Amino acid sequence: MVHLFKPTSYRTGTVLAVGATSVWKFLSFINALLVAAYFGVTTETDIYFYLIMLMGTTGSLVHSLNITAIIPEAMFLEETKPGQGKLVLNFFFKFYAVIIVFILLLGVCSPTYALASCSRFTLEQLTAHTLLIRLSFLLFGLQLFAFYLTAILEMYHRFTTSLLTPLNALFPLVFLLALGHQIGILSMMLGFVCSYAIQVVLLVYSLKKELHWNFACGGYTLSSRLKHNLGSIGVQSVLNIICGWLPIYLLSGMGMGLVSALNYAKQLSETPTEILTSRVANLSKLQLTEHVSRQDWQQGNINYLAVNHFLFFLLAPLAVFSCFYAQEIVLMFFQRGAFTVQDGVLAANFLRPLLFVMLFIAPGSLQANILSATRMWKEFFTYSLIGYFLMLILLPITMHYWGGLAYPYTLLFCNLLGLSIAYFFLKRFVSAWQATATWRQMGRIFSLNIIALVPSAIYGWYFAGSNPWITVLIGGIIFVATLGGLSYYSGDLQFFIRQCLPKSKI
Repeated sequence: MVHLFKPTSYRTGTVLAVGATSVWKFLSFINALLVAAYFGVTTETDIYFYLIMLMGTTGSLVHSLNITAIIPEAMFLEETKPGQGKLVLNFFFKFYAVIIVFILLLGVCSPTYALASCSRFTLEQLTAHTLLIRLSFLLFGLQLFAFYLTAILEMYHRFTTSLLTPLNALFPLVFLLALGHQIGILSMMLGFVCSYAIQVVLLVYSLKKELHWNFACGGYTLSSRLKHNLGSIGVQSVLNIICGWLPIYLLSGMGMGLVSALNYAKQLSETPTEILTSRVANLSKLQLTEHVSRQDWQQGNINYLAVNHFLFFLLAPLAVFSCFYAQEIVLMFFQRGAFTVQDGVLAANFLRPLLFVMLFIAPGSLQANILSATRMWKEFFTYSLIGYFLMLILLPITMHYWGGLAYPYTLLFCNLLGLSIAYFFLKRFVSAWQATATWRQMGRIFSLNIIALVPSAIYGWYFAGSNPWITVLIGGIIFVATLGGLSYYSGDLQFFIRQCLPKSKI
């Protein structure tokens, strides 16, 4: 049988997901440059970017519900009561269908008033761009369907669905180049709509043709555990959105350039998370859920430690090296035109703590995978609130006394606190998890990176010139060579290579 989305192993799925996301990120960067060149900064682009941000934030919340509560519940039921998992998935397919119909009706009947209620744009500004706003409602509905259908197919090891990801940048790029001068930013929105429409058709076709899916069958009633888990994750997602919005709101009143500097720093620090951590952690969650459903914690721990090592081995060098050479790296990417060295210094000051936020997102995501696999979000809910409320309390205080640069350090502190809380919770309530081995592994890798930085730092302090490209290149060669030798001596390099190569090889 010829598969539209061929079933693959978790290893192959990870490679495909990381590769596809890298292509998407590269094309998205080109789109951002072209939008700036074509349209500059106008009311139309402000509305467009606001819509994209709003859909991205809400879509992330919905996607989180899919992969952390709905899919693990369906996988558990399929393992213990074959056939019940599909009933759960069909229940939520119909639920999403109702939500999407409501979204589309709102987009047809009252798009401008709906957006005016959750933005600071005037009604006159929104009315002038009604078609753009209507298309955004259609796009959001298609996105919700595409996210959910993709999650279902990944549950059945159709990881090749990740190859559709670059379409979300390719179609807007093509439409922008073809129609940008004629219809403006509307061309980008049309490109997104076409991309997601094609994906929904392909995903539904794959479910019907390859998995013989019957969307009509039902008869499932939500279990109390699933209800509690959905509620817990939903509340945490909303709090996460608020914690992301609050610092931007506070920074906007602290002086010119702070928000822009933070934006430049986040573009660099969040790229590894988008390309690597999110993709790898998502597939690892499915694999771990399979093992936990079978009560196979031995293999579950082996895979967990392997994934944790893989991510930390790659991300720790990025964080440690880039933290030291932060200013040079910022200037390499952004020193063009009006972007000055002083702007680079400010962005680098934001970047340094954000790099370590990026690093510790990886173990945090993997710990969240255990909560999803064991379906213990309800039990963890009270513990999780500590980090969120502490963040909301500390941010206004620290930023008032120490300015905008206090934000990334406050974020780092709260992330480390949340990571520690999750560690002690899981160590207490999930005794089968090898907690100590996980932290010992991370501590060893992090220490090797700190030691490897020393000769590179000596070069940077005493011998580097004024050219940031040459400084980063030579410093990077020294760092990688030293780290490679240390990792070989510790055995971490060999272990990493074994994870990347087929099992038949070393």
